Amino acid sequence: MIHYGWCSPAFAKFALPLVLMFLLTKVEGSRKSRQKKMLAKFEEEKPEKAFPPGQSELVIKNKSTTLYGTTISGKPLTHTWKFAPVEDYYKKQTQATKDDPFLTQVASVANRVYEFASPVAGWKLMKHYDVGMMEEKGYHQNVAIYRQDVRDKCILVFEGHSGLADVKTEFQTGSETWCDFKGVQSGFVMRLNHFMASSRYSEFMSYLADKQQCPGGVISTGHSLGGALANLMGACANRRGLFKVAGIYTFGAPGMSTVQITNDLSEEGCFPGARVHTSSRLTQDPIAFLGRTKGFLHPKLLEMHIQINGQKVTIEEHACNSTHEQDYPRIRDKVPNIREHFMGIYIRRLLMFNSATPTNELEFEYSSSSPIFLGPLTSLLCFIIF
Repeated sequence: MIHYGWCSPAFAKFALPLVLMFLLTKVEGSRKSRQKKMLAKFEEEKPEKAFPPGQSELVIKNKSTTLYGTTISGKPLTHTWKFAPVEDYYKKQTQATKDDPFLTQVASVANRVYEFASPVAGWKLMKHYDVGMMEEKGYHQNVAIYRQDVRDKCILVFEGHSGLADVKTEFQTGSETWCDFKGVQSGFVMRLNHFMASSRYSEFMSYLADKQQCPGGVISTGHSLGGALANLMGACANRRGLFKVAGIYTFGAPGMSTVQITNDLSEEGCFPGARVHTSSRLTQDPIAFLGRTKGFLHPKLLEMHIQINGQKVTIEEHACNSTHEQDYPRIRDKVPNIREHFMGIYIRRLLMFNSATPTNELEFEYSSSSPIFLGPLTSLLCFIIF
């Protein structure tokens, strides 16, 4: 039997999806436990408010009676998100400041949209909407617009993976034509169609197209599933003239189409921005290669590979029109480790790369409260199966 790299290609087709599904189910069980505690905070509808003093809370009105699949019959709900002071994020190096490099600022926004935090690295939240919850679609999908006056730009950001419904979306194998792009993964098409048919879609598009609000154009970004949605939304915006795309930046995003997505407004077909993924000496982000195991290619976007070995961080770039860019990372290159997918890991490594002071990255990476460590488990499965 011929083996490729650390594991047979058959692992990509059969074993890895099962392993990821099992581990994400464990995460879902933990989330549901937290959800029961959250439900105690729900009460009858109150007037919506944006940011209480200290910007430590954000109140979101829910017009439906469903939250994460849990129904409380007959009562409109209000959910108060509480998040840690920004100083805690600075201490852990999981959020940039307004003076840090642009890429780390965008990464920070992609991370904090999960809780609609504001301001983030100098960017202020202007509009926010949970499409899945508010449109009663049975999943959770934050979409938001941030703006920074200094840069004259806006950021359109999509939240990434947050529950089992997202697993079903990410593991879709079908494809279809969307926005005149062929072979787009069906799960991503469904999510974007829900957004485009939502009650606030026109409001979002009007804001992004307003030259007084976003004179420098729009940065489309997201982490994981959100990165795929951000790239497709940016590509469609260029094709249909929805708004001016100043750049697309994705972090740990999977492949999204059987025919490579290209930029209609560029002679080379490349999008401005970057597709970022990360790895350590032996392990890598498994979501970044997930689509490739199903035949889905990455879009025509500069590839940035953040690598860490001990305390040394390097960034390897591959041109947007290279074969390497559309195909990598590959499952056989390194052992998949779900921790490599955490957005905090991406931000910390970017900050380390731009800092002259070494940091003990490993202490941060493996002291997380999450019990999941995918690397050894997948290695063991390869040994047993093959």
